[in-house]
Amino acid sequence: MPDHKDAKQPPGTMSRIGKISEMDRSFDIVYWQSQPPAARFAAVWEMTVFHHKLRKGDPDELRLDRSAEKIGRRER
Repeated sequence: MPDHKDAKQPPGTMSRIGKISEMDRSFDIVYWQSQPPAARFAAVWEMTVFHHKLRKGDPDELRLDRSAEKIGRRER
């Protein structure tokens, strides 16, 4: 199916019209490869938080571990 560009779409958006049963992943691949790394990371983080919430988890649990330890020479 050909891609469809609608003049009403905001800049940077893409769409494709057709039957789901006839579509492959090529459109998704082209779309995500056209996005900057920051947009990709934001999308992955959004899906991670969404999945964690579905499992009744607290989103604060997803933070990086902030434990610290002092490493140094032992005095003799």
